[in-house]
Amino acid sequence: MVYEVVCTKSYLDIGLLVEKNPKRVLGRASTFGSKTEYGVGEYGGVELVKWVNTGVYLTIDKWIRISYNKSTDEILDMLGIKKGFKMKMQEINNCPFCGGEAKWNEKKMAPYCTECFATIPAAKGFCSPKDVIKSGYKAYMIGLWNRRKEFK
Repeated sequence: MVYEVVCTKSYLDIGLLVEKNPKRVLGRASTFGSKTEYGVGEYGGVELVKWVNTGVYLTIDKWIRISYNKSTDEILDMLGIKKGFKMKMQEINNCPFCGGEAKWNEKKMAPYCTECFATIPAAKGFCSPKDVIKSGYKAYMIGLWNRRKEFK
């Protein structure tokens, strides 16, 4: 049986989706990893993480061979998966507090409201401004802003 390879939205980790409901994702195979009935360790708390489908399907045996003691980046390269393949820029929703127009603040690297000046904490200094879009940081921060409920 074949299963889909999935990545976390930020591409920090990769796994094999073996069940959709309840969601079960196998981790990378390693010398020290615990074993499940599949022969490789399983991630905990997978419902709390945003997983992105890659469109790549593997058997469990092939997954174990490919992922054995490899980093996420090495596995992505081996499978020909490019980081950001599904990540696209989102529009910034209006302010969830006052309904005002929200914009991206390049200096603070976070969205903010032009009327009430509400914002969200940012990891300032974590990357240079030219790397903000390439790393997916800007899309991540906009996603955090947009998950708040709309002002009514």
